[in-house]
Amino acid sequence: MRKKGITISDIAEKTGYSKTTVSFAFNWPNRISAEAVEKIMQCAKELGYHGSGEQGQDIVNRYKTICLFIPETEASGRGPVWARSMMTLYMLCAKEGFMLSLMDEKRMADSYFQRSSAVDAFMLFCPTNVEPSFLEAAKKRHIPVIGINLDVPEQQMVTNTIACADLIIQIIKDKNVTKTAPEGSYEFFELNA
Repeated sequence: MRKKGITISDIAEKTGYSKTTVSFAFNWPNRISAEAVEKIMQCAKELGYHGSGEQGQDIVNRYKTICLFIPETEASGRGPVWARSMMTLYMLCAKEGFMLSLMDEKRMADSYFQRSSAVDAFMLFCPTNVEPSFLEAAKKRHIPVIGINLDVPEQQMVTNTIACADLIIQIIKDKNVTKTAPEGSYEFFELNA
């Protein structure tokens, strides 16, 4: 007779949380408290839960996604000044096995996006235009935000983008963000070099 594996029902029963809350801990951890996520993850580890199917992946590093906010482009016929930096970031993400999600900077003010975006970090050009409610939401969710200054020569912008990407990727790999981040771990970085 085949031994039954550990399920989210077992974790729910042991932790006292509902199956929905346990599911959120694995799939949408930013929708529940950090305390609940920590308790559920600890229980899962103790019970030897590995998920079903391919869910046995590194739960803490689940998304491996960086969201890059891009400013509106002017109809000048030329590529935007940040195009080369964006391509550099895309190549760095691909090399590290990360996804790069592009988002119009107008979405920063969208409260649903602020609460529910499944990302590990935000990067943006023109950090002076950061929506205060967006920064507050990122802080509550322990998601780092890095701004890249556009008021520098193009090569310096590319260099800054590489430095930002290296920093963000290392923060994510070190598991210092999202589900395991302690209160107050959020930071807003801006490279002005």
